[in-house]
Amino acid sequence: MPKVAVLMIQKDEADLLEPWILHHGEIFGYDNLYVWDNGSSDPRLAETIELWSDRGVRFFDGARRPERYRDKGRLFADQIRNLERFGHYDFFLPLDCDEFIALKATEGRIETRREAILAAFAALDTGDDLFAVDYNYPNSQCTRNRFFGWDFNKKFVRRDAFVSMDHGGHAIVTHSGRPAAPTDFAYIHYYYRPFAHMRAHARAKLILQPEILQLPEAALRQHRLGRYLVMTEADYLAEFAEMEAKYRAYYAPDLEAFFEKLGRKPPYC
Repeated sequence: MPKVAVLMIQKDEADLLEPWILHHGEIFGYDNLYVWDNGSSDPRLAETIELWSDRGVRFFDGARRPERYRDKGRLFADQIRNLERFGHYDFFLPLDCDEFIALKATEGRIETRREAILAAFAALDTGDDLFAVDYNYPNSQCTRNRFFGWDFNKKFVRRDAFVSMDHGGHAIVTHSGRPAAPTDFAYIHYYYRPFAHMRAHARAKLILQPEILQLPEAALRQHRLGRYLVMTEADYLAEFAEMEAKYRAYYAPDLEAFFEKLGRKPPYC
C-alpha cells in the first residue's frame, strides 16, 4: 500500500484535533502524521498532544508565533523536502484540522473507510505528480452528521515532484509543471462550528488582520469571517435551515460507526 505523509498546522482546535488524529491515524498510521502547533493556549491541547505524541504522532513546536500560521506553506515545503531525502513516502497530503480525507459520495453516502481510501491512492496514475481534491462536504450545524456538497480546490503531490506551495494548499508547483490530475478524493469539512466557537474562531483568525476588525458593521457582514462577529446565533442557525432546504444531504455512516466503535462522537455532535 502507498505511504502517505499528512501535514497539518493547528491552534486551539480542542474539539477537532483528536478526531482528526483518530481518522487519519487509522488510515495512514499515527507516525505518518506531522502536526505543528501555532501557539495553542487551550489547556486541553497539552494533554492531547502528550497522549498522541506517545502513540507516534509527530508534533512540532516551532510555529508558535501567530504570524507563523501565514507561513505554513514554507513550513510544509521544508518538511516535504526533508522527508523526500529519505524516500519513505509516496505522497504528501497537506490538510487543515477541519478537513478529513474521504472519497466522493455515491448516492449520498461519503466513503471514509481505510481500505477504500488507500486503494484510491494506489490507483492513481503513475504518470501524474500533482492531484486535485475538487470537492468537499461541509457540515451542517442544524442537523448532526449531515453534510452539504460543494466544489473545492486543494492539491496533494507525489514524491520527487514538489517545488513549492502556497499558504492554503490550493496551489502546488511541481518540477513537471503539469496541471493537477482529477481524483475521487474529497474532504469532509468540519468548517462550521457551534456559534460561540465559530465567533471565537473567526476573531482569532482575524488577529493578524486588525484592519478587518475596524470595519463598520455593514462591511463586516460581507466579510468571510467578519460576518460571524456581527450576526446572532438565530441568524447563524437560520442559514443552515435555508441551506438544508436548498442543497442535497450527504452522510458519512462509516465515519460515525468508526467513532462509535471507539466510544467517541464525530466533531460537534
